[in-house]
Amino acid sequence: MKDKLTDLKKIVSNFKELIKNPRYRAITILILYIFFFAFIIISLRTSNTKNYTQKELNNNYLYSLNKIKSNNYHYKYEVDLNNGKIMYEGDRYLEKEKFIKTENMVVETYYNYNGTYLKEINNVWSKIDNPYLYKEFKDFTNLEEILKNATYESKTEFNDNHNIYTYKISTTSLIKIVENKIVDLDDIPNTIVLTTNEDNEVTNIELDLVPYINYTNGENNELKIILSYSKFGEIEEFADPD
Repeated sequence: MKDKLTDLKKIVSNFKELIKNPRYRAITILILYIFFFAFIIISLRTSNTKNYTQKELNNNYLYSLNKIKSNNYHYKYEVDLNNGKIMYEGDRYLEKEKFIKTENMVVETYYNYNGTYLKEINNVWSKIDNPYLYKEFKDFTNLEEILKNATYESKTEFNDNHNIYTYKISTTSLIKIVENKIVDLDDIPNTIVLTTNEDNEVTNIELDLVPYINYTNGENNELKIILSYSKFGEIEEFADPD
């Protein structure tokens, strides 16, 4: 302990001798200024960062999904697989959906009531299987579970009061949720980007699923899914097809 005090006194003494020299004194002051301003910048960044707990995130502390849960909205569901885009667009009223599918400039009309799908062919409605590509990612129960298991990355605020939240989730977790399979992968995480409006309600969910699709379909594939929601509470009940 005595040796450490002696060493400390030597350092202080040498520092005092150093700053007596005008040349070294200027350099020393400059270095101190640099450290001071660096400390101020780091402090400001730290003060603007909120470290959310997983419990807060799971309880939608950052955003709200209530408007989507109300099942009354206009929606778009876009699937981009290797730059080949398929767009679904329609209205949802409780358990009903009426929507169109556009692929390669071909437009088809569909209707869904509580999981029973109909397609209009030559003015006749015929029962079909679920027409949504990668339908497991449109299913809201799956989406909510995906968000609960994702890891918060960042938040970006804009002047018009909308926010963007970025999350990451492993392919291991995705497969467990959407395929109910247990795998253990050392993979690059998939990215989830949420956009909220001025009321902090989610209006856009973007899923960048390149690691997931490369595992399920093989390498060199790309998959991005975008879900957009609007006109919350404005959709009127529509009649069932004849």
